[in-house]
Amino acid sequence: MVRPRWDEFRQRYEAELEAAERRPLLQELAEKAQRGKVTLVLAARDVQRNSAVVLKAFIEGNYLHQGRRI
Repeated sequence: MVRPRWDEFRQRYEAELEAAERRPLLQELAEKAQRGKVTLVLAARDVQRNSAVVLKAFIEGNYLHQGRRI
């Protein structure tokens, strides 16, 4: 039953990240990632399903170019 809850969480969090007021912060984070390593710190029990996983994928998919990864 974890999968449906994870999918719902991921979709809601991505919707929050798509908000216009978030763009400058996400762009800044992506620019830092272009220059070097960025570490996302969080407290979560599940290392595969959490906000940092969604944020990383969102930035890599929407802001980074040439296969650069956080």
